[in-house]
Amino acid sequence: MTMEFFSWGGDLRRYKKVQVRGSSRGGARFIEQEVEDLTRLAFDIAFSQLAGQKEDLRNRRNQATFSGAVSSLIASVFASLLGSKEAFFRDPVFLGFSLEGVLLLLVFTASLVFAIRVQTALGKVNFELSSRRILWAVEQKRRRSTEIKFLAEEAERFFDENERVIASVTGDLWWSLVFSFAQIPLWVMLLIK
Repeated sequence: MTMEFFSWGGDLRRYKKVQVRGSSRGGARFIEQEVEDLTRLAFDIAFSQLAGQKEDLRNRRNQATFSGAVSSLIASVFASLLGSKEAFFRDPVFLGFSLEGVLLLLVFTASLVFAIRVQTALGKVNFELSSRRILWAVEQKRRRSTEIKFLAEEAERFFDENERVIASVTGDLWWSLVFSFAQIPLWVMLLIK
């Protein structure tokens, strides 16, 4: 009996065509090896995606720090250009502040709040897989390909859950930047008044 398969060997760079000659029993072992190789490949892909997500979240948090710094820098530059606090209290509208002053404080605060929300993302993120599951599988004498498949599926589930949190964090970062730069027209209005 001759059977033809494509083998990855766990690594796409080692892609090769393999022919198996012999009994169906030998072919069954080869098929088991193929299944294990493919599940290992799925696991490697899923785990590398988790590592990429971890880096994405770290980058978003670094960008949020930058956004908070930009917001503060804009406020500092325009506050020093303004010089006196009279513009904030000219034509009082709310608690003795001018309309532009109130809007400016709200926009500045919003930019910092959204930057802080990125830093303290409330959603649960998971980047690590459970070693307890592997130890349990060893005790139960479970097949390796079954456990690799389970870990790959778990990594995929974590990936999907993490994507929702990262999307939320990205939205918060976007709003932080929008509010940071929304200060500029308000500062200009205070300066020309």
